[in-house]
Amino acid sequence: MKIRVLGSGAVGGFPQWNCNCHNCHGLRHRTLNGTA
Repeated sequence: MKIRVLGSGAVGGFPQWNCNCHNCHGLRHRTLNGTA
């Protein structure tokens, strides 16, 4: 039997899809400006 779990790895990008901190939330809703 083989079991494959899809979508379980977080790659460490920014913003994180599963994070709701001030920075991630702000970038997702475009209330913060993210520049490199």
